[in-house]
Amino acid sequence: MQNVHIAGDKLTGDRVKISWKPENDAAEPHVSWYDAKWLESAASKPEGREISSTAHNNIYLWNNERLKKGGLFYDNWQDPKRFQRAIKNNLAAAGILLLLKVPTNETAVEAIAEKLGPIKNTFYGRTWDVKDKPMAENVAYTNVFLDLHMDLLWEISITTF
Repeated sequence: MQNVHIAGDKLTGDRVKISWKPENDAAEPHVSWYDAKWLESAASKPEGREISSTAHNNIYLWNNERLKKGGLFYDNWQDPKRFQRAIKNNLAAAGILLLLKVPTNETAVEAIAEKLGPIKNTFYGRTWDVKDKPMAENVAYTNVFLDLHMDLLWEISITTF
């Protein structure tokens, strides 16, 4: 992990603008925007600071064998301390965390995602329902198996504290 330094910050209304120092002098600083209340809440939680400061020391690769052993599955996401530990031990270290026993209502995924950080709107909207429908224009609307994958990689931004 590279040393990351803040070049500047500015409070604008209810948002915080942070400029990150580039790795070389020729590059422009990267700019991130954060909801001020969310940033204050995340920064005040000691378990959040612990995750970012230690996670890069415990990185490991996951594979099919590890998936079959079940070490990446987690079903107690309602308990905040246990969920933070799962994020540290699975998501931050391996880049994957598979949740079990998630309710099937339309707001469950959004509620869990907000435990990780702010949800970024995309051209699909805030969230996107994946469901089978006739005459589908996208594979996500079919009953075809979707293997592990990531969508919208160009829209993902990583936030650490």
